[in-house]
Amino acid sequence: MNEIRRIDGSRVETMKGCPSDWPLKIVLQGNNGSSSLEVVPAWDPGTRQEDLMQVCQNKQNISWTCAAGWSPDPTASRCLPVSQNKSKSSPKKDNYCVMHTYFQPNSNVNDSGLVHHMRTLEVWKASWEMAGWKTRVLTEEDARSHPQFLELREKFKALPTINGEEYELSCYLRHIAMAAVGGGWMSDYDVLPFYMPRCLEPLNDGNFTVYQGACPGIVSGSGSEFTRMANIMSNVNYKDYKFPGRSGRRSKKFHVSDMQILIKLLGKGTFSAFNIIVAPTDIFDGTSVCDSHSQTENIPGGFPRLPWAIHYWHKAMTRLKKSANADKLWTGWSWDGHANVDDIRAQFMEESIQYLFRECNLTRDGTG
Repeated sequence: MNEIRRIDGSRVETMKGCPSDWPLKIVLQGNNGSSSLEVVPAWDPGTRQEDLMQVCQNKQNISWTCAAGWSPDPTASRCLPVSQNKSKSSPKKDNYCVMHTYFQPNSNVNDSGLVHHMRTLEVWKASWEMAGWKTRVLTEEDARSHPQFLELREKFKALPTINGEEYELSCYLRHIAMAAVGGGWMSDYDVLPFYMPRCLEPLNDGNFTVYQGACPGIVSGSGSEFTRMANIMSNVNYKDYKFPGRSGRRSKKFHVSDMQILIKLLGKGTFSAFNIIVAPTDIFDGTSVCDSHSQTENIPGGFPRLPWAIHYWHKAMTRLKKSANADKLWTGWSWDGHANVDDIRAQFMEESIQYLFRECNLTRDGTG
């Protein structure tokens, strides 16, 4: 279909902007307000313009996303032209100065493990507040307030994973929780601030944006954008996510996670991405740890081309432990006696971020 027209005969501009393998389609919104889509084969003079929307559908026709120039309404049940849908580019202003994280204790974590997680969470909170941010820890209770919670949770639970099921479910539900609170900024609770400016309006006009390539160490977006991405994630075809490595708990052949989905979608126009978060091994290399790590990537808004945050995820901590370079930074630090990096992560995060604030003269506005 090349064009559609309103009832008065005026032409409706069609928008391009779908990934190459997600063809653009004109569809008719279901009368019941659901996301059930019917492809419109030809323009019907009796069809109201408000019942039509432009979407990108994948080859299996099992999922859809709004085409460029169109955005989901707050319930993500239909697409509206951006000019008619102001909510997309308007994350709640109250959330500009708030860094959110998501934490839901898993039933299979013992008391000792829970203590380490809670200590890491305390360090996360203190570090972001030291950098001038407010903090908020989201839980499943926040996700439950989303109108699609039950529907999306069941879809997420059906996706195969090599990780613990409760852990993987939390990784999905955090996006629904962010949608429920109106969007804004969210980080993993093992991500600490470095040169990230504070009280920052989410970049890209509230479009879903990832700041560590396809790893959601820090993400931002409006509430409707978090809903849109949650719907995309819940509708993927798990057979596209083969995992040839070690056997999984639910499947020996497939592994789906929010990060694996983002990896597949990276560069296809579904979300925006920057790569301005670093690993501790990138910083604690025994040399200067402050301005020697300039980024080559331009950051919109004229912000310093310096790493915004440090992600102390498990694999990065394991690599740092093996390199032993952290021992060069301050007297008395040692990995001796700590076989499991998770047991010492909170302590290392706390001591290293205090070191960075002191050595790099970081201020509460995220600059040195």
